[in-house]
Amino acid sequence: MERVKQKILIVDDDSYFLDSLKRRLIEDGFDVFGAKNGEDGLREMRDTKPDLVLLDLHMPIKDGFATLNEKRNNKEIAAIPVIMISESNDPKYIDDALTFGVRDYVVKSNLDQRELIEKIRLQLGAPDVQTNFDQVGKVADPARSATLSGYTKLWVEDDT
Repeated sequence: MERVKQKILIVDDDSYFLDSLKRRLIEDGFDVFGAKNGEDGLREMRDTKPDLVLLDLHMPIKDGFATLNEKRNNKEIAAIPVIMISESNDPKYIDDALTFGVRDYVVKSNLDQRELIEKIRLQLGAPDVQTNFDQVGKVADPARSATLSGYTKLWVEDDT
């Protein structure tokens, strides 16, 4: 019996990034779809029902947060897990992404495709990973904090 390929949707306006990641994921045995903005990404989510979405933050037409907001309000696609991929390592964006329920957050400048493949496989094999946040984004289990596949969020406040 032939194994069904898991479907991944990449939503990113950077054509080079989208194409190179798409090729790598296909080589690793995934069925891969692409979209260049959030609006097209939502349409692909509804049409293809991917097993996982890799979502850029900064895009034209509809950015990553607007896409996540619309996705979570659509029962048909709300449960599809998302890994956010962005150029930004701003803690505010990371915190906002976690509040929206993303399963992981990857900074493009630090991206190692092998590590990303591992993160993808982890999410596809463990549907409840990164569920230590409740519906409104508060830490449901403070003892577990906000660990993201080996990374821990750290807030630093300067009182000066």
